[in-house]
Formats: sequence, C-alpha cells, structure tokens
Amino acid sequence: MLNVHAELWAPGELHLASYEDMVDRAANIPPVLRDMPIPETAARMAEAIASFSNTFRGWELEDLPIAEVYQHLHDADPDTLIVDKTPSYSGSLRDLEWIGRMFPNARFVHLVRSPHDVIRSLVRMQLYEGVQESCEPSLDPYQIAEAIWTRNVSNIDRFLSGVPDERKCTVRYEELVSNPEPPLTRICELLDRSYDAAMANPYGRGACRVARGAGDPHINFLTSVEKRTTGEEFYPIGARCRAPADRYGY
Repeated sequence: MLNVHAELWAPGELHLASYEDMVDRAANIPPVLRDMPIPETAARMAEAIASFSNTFRGWELEDLPIAEVYQHLHDADPDTLIVDKTPSYSGSLRDLEWIGRMFPNARFVHLVRSPHDVIRSLVRMQLYEGVQESCEPSLDPYQIAEAIWTRNVSNIDRFLSGVPDERKCTVRYEELVSNPEPPLTRICELLDRSYDAAMANPYGRGACRVARGAGDPHINFLTSVEKRTTGEEFYPIGARCRAPADRYGY
C-alpha cells in the first residue's frame, strides 16, 4: 500500500538495520536473505540487477556502515522516504534501539495483527523454524509461533514507549484491510505526505509497484485487498500472550 505512493519507497524486505556494517551483515545474515534487497534496489538505483549486485558486493568489501547504505538509497531519489518494513527487526529489542539511535528522526508504524492469525500463518509458512533452537524442546510449532508473536509485540511496545507520539502510530491489520483510508491517512499524516487514494487498492493500478513479500508466494496472483476479519481462537493462548492480545483488542 505504501509503495504505491509516489513519495514513498517500500521495498519487500531490506534486512539491513540489524547490522552495524556490511561485513557484519554478510557474516551473520542467513544466506537465503543476503541478496534479498538486490532486485528492487537495483531498479531504484536504475541499474541492471547484475550490475547492482556487483555494487552490493563492493559495499561488503568496503565494509560500508549500514547508515551509509541507507544514504546511498536515499540519494537515488532524495524526495522519497524509505520505508523499511523488514519484520525480523521486531525480534530484537537491541535492534530496534539501534535503529532508533541510527535514525533519531525516524517515524515508526506498528502494524499489529491478531495473534491467532499470525500463529496460523507462521506455522503454515513454516516460518517458526528459525527460532526452534532457542525455545524449549517441549513446545510444539503453534506454541513457538505464539512465543514469536508475544516477543515481537512486547519488544515493539517497550521500544515505542520511548518514542514521542508525533513519531509513531499503531495500525491494526484488520482495520487496514477492511477500511484502508482512515489508517492510511493517519500513516500519511505521520510521514508528512498527502493521502493517495490508490494506496487503498495497490493492485488496481496498471503500472503498480507492488513490493514482493519474502514470505508470501501468492502475492503475484492477488488482484485486490482481502478484507479479512480476526480469525476464531483455535487453541487457548498463554497468559504472556493474552496480556498484549487484550491490550490491542484481540
């Protein structure tokens, strides 16, 4: 939705801000994620993918600080705001705090969704597997996915508690897809941009720039926003998950 706006650039997932520099990133990022930013960033930099891939490798060889990588991306179109919507950042409070220090004027949009629907999605897409080793062996996939939702939302809550109100807003996923204009208008106000009605239906514009989601192989087949409501509870979530779920109205 944000990527449709002419003054915003919201690529799929950049996986940059968890690291201090490009050597740190290359050494520690899962291999499947290392080159994820290249195709969309190449288009933004007006380079062929092969050419920009060499540029990207050069940044790694130069050990370019991550803040300078963002500066290069910004310089490609200085009038456009970069929206980094990499979901894994919320898995680490330290990463969120690092982002806050690296970009002291950044604006933050917290997109929150029902834990039950997130749990279903994480299990269906097998995205819970990356944290299995750090969880108790007795936990099943649904309990691991519940722990992920609880941890991430708690990290975001703690981080945003220190961010001024004028630099943050929270949007519920179910409201965003059922009636997009009000939450999108709030986001645009936060970003000092005018609301563009095309954002409400990002698949409806002929030459639309729809960012490819890392974990959603079906995105290329969508033709409209799916107006999903909160799914039914399918198993009793624990007390640690119940507290933030109640706080956000789930």
